[in-house]
Amino acid sequence: MAYNLGTLISEIRTRSKDSSLSDAMITYFVQEVQDEVLGHHSFPFMETSRTDTLSIGATSYAYQTNHQAILGVRLTDAVDVYGYCEPVYMPYRQFDDRYPTPNALTAGRPLNFTDYGRVLYWSCPLDKAYTLRFRFQRASVELASSSTVPDIPVEFKQLLVKAGLAGVEEHRENFDIAALHKRKVEDLTEDLLRRYSTRQLMKAPKATIPRRTSRDMWGE
Repeated sequence: MAYNLGTLISEIRTRSKDSSLSDAMITYFVQEVQDEVLGHHSFPFMETSRTDTLSIGATSYAYQTNHQAILGVRLTDAVDVYGYCEPVYMPYRQFDDRYPTPNALTAGRPLNFTDYGRVLYWSCPLDKAYTLRFRFQRASVELASSSTVPDIPVEFKQLLVKAGLAGVEEHRENFDIAALHKRKVEDLTEDLLRRYSTRQLMKAPKATIPRRTSRDMWGE
């Protein structure tokens, strides 16, 4: 069975035993908990990247509409494919003190960048049409149609189902039953956090130095 908003709505409606529940109401409950869970914690599956070609002389770069936080900025030169730079982030006030008028500076490869008002600013005009690799954390997807796939991984879809059922029971004023579903949502959120919040479970091997014996040292 496909995993999307439509199948979630069908399951919630079936388990609530109420075919009269509207798609809009159930969608609201599912969207609410997805935004809450993904807005409260950081998960690797919400990380994404974008590649853009910048204009010569540009001093700023506007973020995507679903941008939440910068994870990495790298500029590469189309001519020198092995050459790249990673400008260093600088808090806006410090950046403004050091670079009060970036537009007036000589064009070059920027050493720093900052962000303000959802716009990234370079420390000087760009001297080349650099390729930007922009890594960022995105906002959760809007569940706009029945075919939309939620950001919560499919193996944790019951988190969204239970959230929908909790919303339905609250709407019915069955607050005790709603509380049971909410408790399950909390448990599943903790499971999701344990499974996905750790980026790397494997440890790098430790370098070891062979132990030298007296025979090694004295040639015996």
